Amino acid sequence: MTHDWEDKGNHQIIRPPHDLKKKAKPLKGNAQMEDPIAKAEQALQKLSANFSIWIEDEVAHLVEKWGAAKDDSLSKDSLDTLFRAAIDIKGQAETFGYPIAGFIADSLCRLIEHGQAGHSMPYQLVDQHVQAIRAVVQEGAKGEESTIALTLLKSLKDVTEDYLEKSA
Repeated sequence: MTHDWEDKGNHQIIRPPHDLKKKAKPLKGNAQMEDPIAKAEQALQKLSANFSIWIEDEVAHLVEKWGAAKDDSLSKDSLDTLFRAAIDIKGQAETFGYPIAGFIADSLCRLIEHGQAGHSMPYQLVDQHVQAIRAVVQEGAKGEESTIALTLLKSLKDVTEDYLEKSA
């Protein structure tokens, strides 16, 4: 087996051969390859019936972790746990059909990540984020037609950014 290589003076660049034909399995008969994107979309469509249940479970988990963080005086460990619950919502909300909840969760993540644990963490602002996520999901505020949810999102982001700038 020969390799393509290039001499660069003090080092050599070796490029292994790309022989993918040896690794690919031939299709038997008249088998047609399915479009993987279409197949994934079909699978997602089948799962979508469960999305509202799953997002509600994620919100319940977030509310639970917020309660634990309050009970623990907003310690670093309890805020880390709350952060993980918020980041789960941030990552899944759009797939579950609740992008506004995801944007609010993103703002909450920024607040926790860049804020200060303990008494200097703005308790009320964290609570407002958690309650906003819960309300958005409970009310089914999913898109641009949800003007109240979008206004709430903008307000939370503005206040969060203002707090982070002042505490930096």
